[in-house]
Parts: sequence; C-alpha cells; structure tokens
Amino acid sequence: MAQCWFCGKVKGRRSCPARAGALICSRCCGANRVVTIHCPPDCIYLHGTHDPKWSSESQENESARFFARALALDERPAHFFLFLHYLIALSKNPLSGLDDRELGEVTAAAASTLETRAKGVLYSHPTERLHLQPAAEWLTRLVTSREKLPAAPQVSDEEMVVALRALAEGVEEHVRERGRERYLSKLESLFSKSRAGEPPLTLPEGLDEPPPGLIVTS
Repeated sequence: MAQCWFCGKVKGRRSCPARAGALICSRCCGANRVVTIHCPPDCIYLHGTHDPKWSSESQENESARFFARALALDERPAHFFLFLHYLIALSKNPLSGLDDRELGEVTAAAASTLETRAKGVLYSHPTERLHLQPAAEWLTRLVTSREKLPAAPQVSDEEMVVALRALAEGVEEHVRERGRERYLSKLESLFSKSRAGEPPLTLPEGLDEPPPGLIVTS
C-alpha cells in the first residue's frame, strides 16, 4: 500500500479526491481536511455520507448549501470562510451559545465594522440588541487578530469582509429554510469528524475569554 501523500510517513488507507485519488492516512485526512486540503464538496469523508445517520435528505441539503456558498466565493475568501466556520464551530468561544438569529445579527455587525475599517474609518457598527454588541466586538477582534491563529489563511481585510458577509448570509438562509439543527450545531457535526481523537481547539490567549458584559440568552 502506498504511503500517505500528505505526511509520507505512514500507509494511506483513504482515497483522497483532492489529489486525484491518491491515498491519505486517516489522521492527516481528519486533521487537515478543509483547512489545508482543498476538499471537493462530494468527498464522502468531508460530508460523512459513509455514515448511516447522514442519510436524511434534509441533512444532506443543509450540508450542500453550506459548501455551495463556499464554492461561490473566490479562492482566498473561500478558504477563510471555511477556516472561520471550523474555528467557531470547534472551539469554546462567546458565539457558541447564540441562537441562529443572534449569530446572524452579530456576524452582520462585525462585517459592517470591518468594511468600514477597510475604508480607513474606525467605527463599531452596533447590533440591534445591545446585549449582543460585546459578541460582535469579540468577533471583530478575532478576525483582525488572524495572524495569531494557527494555520489561518492569508487574506486581505476586503476578502475577510466577503467571508464574513457569506457567513451572515448562510445563517440567514439557514433560518429561512428552518434547518433541522442550530447553525453552529450543524457545523460542529460537519467538522467534528476532522478532529476525531484530537484535543479541542483552543484560541490564543486574549481571544479565548468572553468579552466584558456579554450576556447570552438561551
């Protein structure tokens, strides 16, 4: 059996469509899919379609909408879009307790703030509900501190805004379509397979604490 194309250290056991079927070991597949490997949306390990519990048509449609949104973006914003979802879904952070409408509001406000800053104006766009403002400011701080995040894709401020807008639009679409799961819960189930056997993701010091005054409603 051929060596894993990614690490070259152990035998590959999975056929990787990102490399024309070259074999990859399960550890490299799990730790690097989406983040550093350009996985096509029909990969069975990415979607989990090899798992019977994913046979529901509605679940597959929700996954397809998520990846279709990423594929509609240019390459660099798409990489950051996927990375940001991966990071938010699998780390303990101030957004994890928000419902879909709150998450959409927070993300839209952060995108507006970053769009304004990209034009040279420092202004924090407010959320409609005041208790969500600290979460929006935390998200803004997270993405503007992206150089501190391990394996964060290289993007400009403008490309980062595009990724955040796409995230906000994805949440809004999820609400309209009445997704079976909360948006972040869906992402967690989507990406958790890539972290099987790995320790939880941790954010760098200074980004791992809820902002002062954050109140999350249940």
